[in-house]
Amino acid sequence: MLSEIKLYESDFHLVSYPRSGSSWLRYMLAHMLYPGREWNLQTINSFFPDIYVVGLNLASYCRPRFIKSHSAYDPRLKKVVYVYRDVRDVIVSYHNHEKTVNAYSKGLDEFVREFKRGEVMFGSWKDHVEGWLFSERTQSFLGLKYETLCSDTVSTLKLLADFIEINCSVSILKEAAEKFSFQWRKKDVKNFSAHYKKGYRGGVAGVPGAGRLLSGKQLETVWEWAGETMEKLGYYRT
Repeated sequence: MLSEIKLYESDFHLVSYPRSGSSWLRYMLAHMLYPGREWNLQTINSFFPDIYVVGLNLASYCRPRFIKSHSAYDPRLKKVVYVYRDVRDVIVSYHNHEKTVNAYSKGLDEFVREFKRGEVMFGSWKDHVEGWLFSERTQSFLGLKYETLCSDTVSTLKLLADFIEINCSVSILKEAAEKFSFQWRKKDVKNFSAHYKKGYRGGVAGVPGAGRLLSGKQLETVWEWAGETMEKLGYYRT
């Protein structure tokens, strides 16, 4: 999608592989920039567009633009915040999303096999994270670990504020962290998402650890495939 759109060096891009926390971070960043506004699924794209929702209408947005996407590594993106997450949690969350939103009927065993082969939307998780985190690049770049965002939200938001060069008080950072909880997200989905009637509730847990729902065999399969990448990112086998 981004390949069809004119980009500018002033654009800020919030990028992640799906189910890695970028939607949550988008709300908190919107609050940091405009704390007096009410943000929900109906209003967020007016300021912080998801490229898969607004498409070519992105051209009409005022600059500097804040753009959310799941783009694979693209050197045209000059200012990038990249959120990454334990792939075991990603798999469980992605499977839940596909079941509830896209009527995916297969179990976790088959989903793990398809995920490992990159036969899901946005392709290989390994290629995605390694492309952004381990490639030589010229971008202004900030990598954020989902687990750290959960455990130390305010400090992580301060890193983000410094990166995009905005003055943001500690009280506003705390407001952002407290307001946009997983319970708030579930309420937002219930009130404004068409997927709620299909069974989607905003995610599995909203905190690290969803990967515990994988069986021992599934965990072994995932680690054999992605363990080297996981270790580079600071994750452990157990």
